[in-house]
Amino acid sequence: MADAHDTVLRMYEGAIRALDTKAQIFLAVLTITVSPLAARLSEAHLPFWTRALQAGFFCAATLLFILCLLPRSGPRGSGMLFDAARSPAEVAAHVAAPDFAVDYAASVGVLHGIYLAKRRRMRAGVVLVGIYVTALSAALVLP
Repeated sequence: MADAHDTVLRMYEGAIRALDTKAQIFLAVLTITVSPLAARLSEAHLPFWTRALQAGFFCAATLLFILCLLPRSGPRGSGMLFDAARSPAEVAAHVAAPDFAVDYAASVGVLHGIYLAKRRRMRAGVVLVGIYVTALSAALVLP
């Protein structure tokens, strides 16, 4: 039976993977739908500012979902295994030391920071997709 520390670490890893999967799904949907929607917008002969606004929402949402997939997003603490300022040799020496002990609280803190950074980007991307779809619908329906 796994101990409580491993369970917490696995829960965070699963939550981070779920956010990555959601970002990939949104990116796939945006990629599949952009060409037909762009063609429909150009056929509608909408003003330039409307098309520019749609493109801005689309690009911003796409960028946020791509940023959500970055593996090193989130704060790092100094002196921890997840510290991006440390070289691979330093981490290997730290782990190989006879007095090495895993600081579960620090590991969970780092994972929580990564989760929060990804979640904020995901939430902002979903909001932008909602605005994009609403503005697109309004542009195509309203005269």
